[in-house]
Amino acid sequence: MFVGRCRHWFLLLVAAVFFIAGCSSEAERSDFLLGTICTLRITGGDDVDLDAAFARIRAIEARMSRHRPGSEVRKVGIAKNAGMQLSAETCLVLGKALEFGELSGGLFDITIAPVAELWGFDTEHAAVPTAAAIEALLPRVDYRSVQLDENCHVRTAPRQRLDLGAIAKGYAADEAARILRQRKVTRGLVNLGGNVLVFGHKKDNTPWKIGIQDPLKTARTPMGTLEIKEGAIVTSGIYERFIEENGMRYHHILNPATGYPEENNLAGVSVMTSSALMADALSTSLFLLGIDKGCALLDQFPGSGAVFITKDKKITTCGAASQVFTCLNESYTVVERR
Repeated sequence: MFVGRCRHWFLLLVAAVFFIAGCSSEAERSDFLLGTICTLRITGGDDVDLDAAFARIRAIEARMSRHRPGSEVRKVGIAKNAGMQLSAETCLVLGKALEFGELSGGLFDITIAPVAELWGFDTEHAAVPTAAAIEALLPRVDYRSVQLDENCHVRTAPRQRLDLGAIAKGYAADEAARILRQRKVTRGLVNLGGNVLVFGHKKDNTPWKIGIQDPLKTARTPMGTLEIKEGAIVTSGIYERFIEENGMRYHHILNPATGYPEENNLAGVSVMTSSALMADALSTSLFLLGIDKGCALLDQFPGSGAVFITKDKKITTCGAASQVFTCLNESYTVVERR
């Protein structure tokens, strides 16, 4: 059995556009947080600014990671019938996650945690579970059982556990950028394991070019680029985390209705929006919905765009991405721009 983890590189900055000679001050730092490599690059700031941004990311991880024993997300799972009071920001992210549960028709489901833990994609002991083990846990998976009131008090059904992994990293990217802007940093790139957010205009006022990794390769190979002035680009793909067993590859994007990896011929979906939180949640939602329903959902987010890549190397774009996506690999074919 082989366990693959490529999540820290699934979006690459492919244009040498960041550090420009003559800028006042520049700084860069990487750290392992949120289960991935997080890199911040800034112009017009220094190490003190990076300290503040990384401190913000750590605070979010401490509250929202299901892998942290003392996190709010973990405590929700053991709060039983009484429920528990959430901090304002965990309440915000949880509320947004429940909204995406509705928007996706239940496919974006934060109660998938027990099944995700069974597969163990985030561990050194990942393995394909038995059908019986999955079936036993599926009754616990239903985001509609999570009750969040206006005072940020949350209750779940018995033995439910939450996983904000498909949305909290986006929120952390938004917050890191907010802190840097607040500190008057001129421009920056926030890359949280491929959740990329850029802010501040380049000196020549041209767009940033963000590369999309070839989802059919584990090497750092971009197959296309998206251009963006400011905002976020996030990808969900079958190459990020996976298990290979008996000649089969099982990726980590689980369908909450079946408990198994979604099989819809998609290899990757990249989403561009103004907010990394939205891009994070949308990339997972669109992957699970597929091209037609995914593009229909994206229509509800003006100014957003998506690139769908199939296993047979066909590309469909919709929304704003149709004007700013460039294919760099001749083995891929853009079949439709919607």
